[in-house]
This record gives sequence, C-alpha cells and structure tokens, in this order.
Amino acid sequence: MSTVEEAGRHGHEILPAPQEKAMRSSLWLQSANIVFLTVSATMNILVAGQSQAMRASWAEDILSMAAPLSFLVGAYFLRKPPTRKNPYGRHRSLSISHLVSATALFAVGAFLAGDALLGLAKQEHPPIGLFVLFGHEMWAGWPMIVVSVVLAPFSVFFGHRKMALARILHDKVLYSSAKMNKADWSSAVATVAGVAGVGLGMWWADGAAATVVGASIVLDGVRNLRVAVRDITDARVTDLDGAEDPLIRQVEETARGTDWAGDAVARIRDESHVYHTEVFVTAREGQRPTARDLEGLRDEIRELNWVLYDTVVVLSSRLPDYLVEDGSGEAPHDDHSPAQDDGDGIAERVGELARRNGWSVAVAESATGGRISSRLAAVPECSDWFLGGVVSYRTAVKQDVLGVQPGPVISREAVTAMVDGVCRLTGAEVAVAVSGSAGPHEQEGQPAGTVWLAVSVGHRVRSEKQHFDGEPEEVLVATEKRALEFLVEEMEREQRQ
Repeated sequence: MSTVEEAGRHGHEILPAPQEKAMRSSLWLQSANIVFLTVSATMNILVAGQSQAMRASWAEDILSMAAPLSFLVGAYFLRKPPTRKNPYGRHRSLSISHLVSATALFAVGAFLAGDALLGLAKQEHPPIGLFVLFGHEMWAGWPMIVVSVVLAPFSVFFGHRKMALARILHDKVLYSSAKMNKADWSSAVATVAGVAGVGLGMWWADGAAATVVGASIVLDGVRNLRVAVRDITDARVTDLDGAEDPLIRQVEETARGTDWAGDAVARIRDESHVYHTEVFVTAREGQRPTARDLEGLRDEIRELNWVLYDTVVVLSSRLPDYLVEDGSGEAPHDDHSPAQDDGDGIAERVGELARRNGWSVAVAESATGGRISSRLAAVPECSDWFLGGVVSYRTAVKQDVLGVQPGPVISREAVTAMVDGVCRLTGAEVAVAVSGSAGPHEQEGQPAGTVWLAVSVGHRVRSEKQHFDGEPEEVLVATEKRALEFLVEEMEREQRQ
C-alpha cells in the first residue's frame, strides 16, 4: 500500500477567491450581528419589566451571540498552520465552538421553557402596569411590543445574508446561525402576542409566549447539537441540509474513471470548512500505477470542489470492508436500470437550471444517436435555452466536426474534445458529450456497456466512465439517463459556487 499526499496550504489560504471574499463578508457580518444582539438585548431588558416573554427574548438574544462568537473564535484558530502536534490544522476548532454554543442553547432554553411552564402551573399573573412619559400615563406593554416589532426584521436580514454566505463557504456553523436568525421572527411574534394577551386580560398569555420562546431556543439547541456531534464523531459527510453529500459518489466515480483503477471507495471527514478525503483504490489486473498516477488522481479529485483540497489517495489490494455495503471488498455500483425514471423530470430540471442562470445548452452524442437531444427538445419552451446537438456516430465526424484527435473514441480524451467542440460550434455555456459501446460486442477492447461522459459548465469540464449491464437498448436508456443526471449535477455545482 502506498499513499501520496501534499502538505502545504492551510487555514484561509485554501480558500479560492469567491470563498475568501465570502469569508471576509462573514467575519464582518458576524461582528455586526453581535453588535445588533447587544443592542437588542439591552432594549429588551430595559422594557421587560415583569414579563416572562420579554425576559425570555432577552435571554435568547444573549444566547444567540454564542453562534457568531464561536464562528469568530474558530476563524481565528483556522489561521494557525498545521504542526507536528496538530497535523490536520485547526479546522475542527469551528466544530468544537459549535458544540459548546449548541449545548448552551439547549440547556438555557430548557430552563426558560421549564420556568415558564412552572409559572403557568402556579397561575402567576405578570404585572404589566403603567408608566408616566411627559406627564402622560402609558401602558408598559406598548414599549415591549414596539421593541419586538422593530427588531425582528433585522434578525431576518442577518439570517438571509448568512444563509447565502454559508452555502458559498460550506460552513455549518454559519448555516446554523443563519437558521437561528431567520427563526427569530417567530419568537418576536410570540412575545408580542403574549404581552398583548396580558393587556386584554389573558394572564396566561405571557407565560405561554415565554414557553414558546424557550421551546424555540431548545429546538435551536437540538438542531445545532445534532450537526455538531455528527461532525465531531466523524459520521458520513452531509451537505448543509443534512442530506448525504453527492461529492462522495463523484469522488468515487472519478477514481473509477482512471485508466488504471479497478474500483474505489472514499472515506471523507468533515472538518468544518473543508473535507479530509481518503480514497482507497484497487488497480486493474496488469496495471501498476506509479506515484505520478496517484498524484494525478489526487489533483483531479481536488478539481471537483475546493473543499476536497486535503485529499489522500491510497492504493490497496482490497477495499476496506466497512466502507463496502456487502462486505465483499468491492464497492457497490448503481444499477442504472431502465425501469427507473425515464428522464423527463431530469430534462425539465436541466431546463429550469438553464433558465434560472441564463445558460444555453448543447449536446454531442455518439452511441445514443440523438436520444439526449430529443429528450431536451421535448421540454416545454426549450427554445429559450437549448441550442441543439451534434450526432457524431462515425469516428470521422467526431474528428472533422468536433475536433477529436485520432485514437480511441471511447475514452476521456474523446468525450472531452467532443464537449469542447460542440461548445465551440454552438457558443453554448453548458454541454454534455457521450461516447461508448452499447454492444453486443466489444469495441476498442472495451466491453459492451462501457460509456464515457463529459460535461462542460462555464468552461470547466468533468468526465466519468460508466459501465451499464443489459441488452444494447437497456444500455442506451441507462446512458441517456446518466448523461442528464450528470448534466444536472454539474449545473447545480456551478450554481452553488
């Protein structure tokens, strides 16, 4: 077994230009959020009086500072370089800060909710009386309501801004903080309802509102604890919304697509901003990959997404059993059965993404003989974004029209040239190319069902190799579906960046 890894950049140095800009904006925004929460907490305590709901809102403001503070503290430690003592750097500092703040949220929220429920059980009547302002008596509940109504939109604003930056940075701490901010409007509504209810003679309304605010804090704590514990215990990586990250499959397919690799599985650990990725690869029979081959695969995986910069490629005679579902030492592959979705929904998704981003789409096909183009052309109003396709079934057409160089046409080089060629011919910003053998016989030494695919989005080309089982028609159906899926994946990736 041999391992190839590159030590080098660390902390903020790994961030590409868009992420570095987002990081600077996040630091400024989190600092501004702390200032706002300080002002909000001060205003809430000044007008709170004996209202349980207002005191709970004050406590929520104080506790909400934990998330932006943990982000700022984590960002400070993130700048520290790896050392012999800390060989992975300090990326986990964000996760630790996240865990501490989540625990505080849960504990204090539970106390506030419990205290409010106890007050309701004792039938405590909160005194919200009168005060004199410029010689006029006023109900003390009005300032409470005004403060809650005025402050709520600012919380929602911070939430929306943080949410956008969190997706750019792949930052779960920032994402959780954003969700807390966006949910604060519900606490403000509950507080206003509770105070107004007391004014209308419903003594229980204030305690009920305090219970709602406390429960909201508990819910924030539970959500944050779930994410923080999952990441610290090195569970299978998820995206910001909690779904399994598609990068896992993309990394594995990229490794399997090399000329020398037999099979591959990935073990990926979330270290807050970045992933530490270990790719276990077996070699094909008769292949002896060199260190340069492993380095090339590592660099190709890094190109998939900036979060994969810390990648290790491990050449092994057998895949780890615990990473393989059936324990056979062979990674599970998708069946790509033609009985699955026929692709209409996926094609419509291509159209939706193209319209939303102002992209035009083109297709270069070989084995599929125009199937992909036909599927896209069937989408309503496709003329807004679909430019057309080139069916280059014969090798001469691939070379003369699309610029494919002499050599094997069922290869990464061929589909890369095809996708570049159709973009050049049509001016499309997005394109997909397919070349393969549907069978029933081998072609160019490749078994029937071998297919290469390439997608270009914004001048960035990615390719993959697939093998589909079945009769020629089944292979063609599966190829068409996978081409559309691959196209959607890359368009969504570009949209997120």
